[in-house]
Amino acid sequence: MAGDDEPEIGCSLSSEEARDQLGEWEALVADAHHVERSPSTLRVTLAKADAARVRDLAEREAACCAFLDITVEETADTVVVTVASPHPEADVVVELIGHPEV
Repeated sequence: MAGDDEPEIGCSLSSEEARDQLGEWEALVADAHHVERSPSTLRVTLAKADAARVRDLAEREAACCAFLDITVEETADTVVVTVASPHPEADVVVELIGHPEV
Protein backbone atom coordinates (compact mmCIF):
# COMPACT_ATOMS: atom_id res chain seq x y z
CA MET A 1 0.00 0.00 0.00
CA ALA A 2 1.34 3.44 -0.92
CA GLY A 3 2.03 5.99 1.77
CA ASP A 4 0.21 9.31 1.98
CA ASP A 5 2.76 10.98 -0.32
CA GLU A 6 3.07 8.07 -2.77
CA PRO A 7 0.68 7.60 -5.68
CA GLU A 8 -1.24 4.35 -5.83
CA ILE A 9 -0.06 1.76 -8.33
CA GLY A 10 -2.62 1.62 -11.09
CA CYS A 11 -3.74 3.13 -14.36
CA SER A 12 -6.67 5.47 -14.79
CA LEU A 13 -7.23 4.54 -18.46
CA SER A 14 -9.96 2.24 -19.71
CA SER A 15 -8.82 -1.09 -21.20
CA GLU A 16 -9.18 0.29 -24.72
CA GLU A 17 -7.33 3.51 -23.91
CA ALA A 18 -4.55 1.55 -22.21
CA ARG A 19 -4.25 -0.77 -25.23
CA ASP A 20 -4.03 2.23 -27.58
CA GLN A 21 -1.43 3.96 -25.43
CA LEU A 22 0.60 0.75 -25.18
CA GLY A 23 0.56 0.67 -28.99
CA GLU A 24 2.05 4.16 -29.01
CA TRP A 25 4.84 2.99 -26.66
CA GLU A 26 5.48 0.00 -28.90
CA ALA A 27 5.76 2.30 -31.94
CA LEU A 28 8.09 4.60 -30.03
CA VAL A 29 10.36 1.68 -29.09
CA ALA A 30 10.26 0.40 -32.68
CA ASP A 31 11.44 3.81 -33.96
CA ALA A 32 14.21 4.15 -31.36
CA HIS A 33 17.88 4.58 -32.16
CA HIS A 34 18.76 2.92 -28.88
CA VAL A 35 16.84 1.13 -26.11
CA GLU A 36 18.12 0.24 -22.66
CA ARG A 37 15.97 -1.79 -20.34
CA SER A 38 16.12 -3.45 -16.97
CA PRO A 39 13.28 -5.00 -14.97
CA SER A 40 12.31 -1.59 -13.59
CA THR A 41 13.57 0.96 -16.16
CA LEU A 42 13.13 1.67 -19.84
CA ARG A 43 15.32 4.29 -21.57
CA VAL A 44 14.54 5.05 -25.21
CA THR A 45 16.66 7.32 -27.43
CA LEU A 46 15.04 8.78 -30.54
CA ALA A 47 15.78 11.44 -33.13
CA LYS A 48 15.25 15.05 -32.06
CA ALA A 49 12.44 15.23 -34.65
CA ASP A 50 10.42 12.91 -32.36
CA ALA A 51 10.61 15.29 -29.37
CA ALA A 52 7.01 16.54 -29.52
CA ARG A 53 5.68 12.99 -29.89
CA VAL A 54 7.81 11.80 -26.95
CA ARG A 55 6.79 14.70 -24.69
CA ASP A 56 3.10 14.20 -25.50
CA LEU A 57 3.16 10.47 -24.76
CA ALA A 58 5.26 10.95 -21.61
CA GLU A 59 2.82 13.58 -20.28
CA ARG A 60 -0.18 11.36 -20.93
CA GLU A 61 1.52 8.34 -19.34
CA ALA A 62 2.45 10.37 -16.26
CA ALA A 63 -1.17 11.52 -15.95
CA CYS A 64 -2.64 8.01 -16.02
CA CYS A 65 0.15 6.14 -14.19
CA ALA A 66 1.38 8.63 -11.61
CA PHE A 67 3.42 5.97 -9.78
CA LEU A 68 5.92 5.84 -12.68
CA ASP A 69 8.89 8.21 -12.79
CA ILE A 70 8.98 9.54 -16.36
CA THR A 71 11.61 12.00 -17.61
CA VAL A 72 12.31 13.46 -21.04
CA GLU A 73 15.75 14.85 -21.87
CA GLU A 74 16.68 16.59 -25.10
CA THR A 75 20.13 17.07 -26.63
CA ALA A 76 21.07 18.79 -29.87
CA ASP A 77 20.36 15.60 -31.86
CA THR A 78 18.25 13.30 -29.71
CA VAL A 79 15.40 13.02 -27.25
CA VAL A 80 15.57 10.44 -24.47
CA VAL A 81 12.58 9.25 -22.46
CA THR A 82 13.15 7.26 -19.29
CA VAL A 83 10.34 5.35 -17.58
CA ALA A 84 11.22 3.96 -14.17
CA SER A 85 9.16 2.04 -11.67
CA PRO A 86 10.05 2.62 -8.02
CA HIS A 87 7.84 -0.31 -7.04
CA PRO A 88 8.97 -3.89 -7.75
CA GLU A 89 5.36 -4.99 -8.21
CA ALA A 90 4.97 -2.49 -11.07
CA ASP A 91 7.83 -3.92 -13.14
CA VAL A 92 5.26 -5.52 -15.43
CA VAL A 93 4.42 -2.06 -16.79
CA VAL A 94 7.99 -1.49 -17.95
CA GLU A 95 8.14 -5.09 -19.19
CA LEU A 96 5.10 -4.47 -21.40
CA ILE A 97 6.50 -1.23 -22.76
CA GLY A 98 10.05 -2.49 -23.18
CA HIS A 99 9.48 -5.86 -24.89
CA PRO A 100 12.16 -8.48 -24.13
CA GLU A 101 13.07 -8.83 -27.80
CA VAL A 102 14.18 -5.18 -28.03
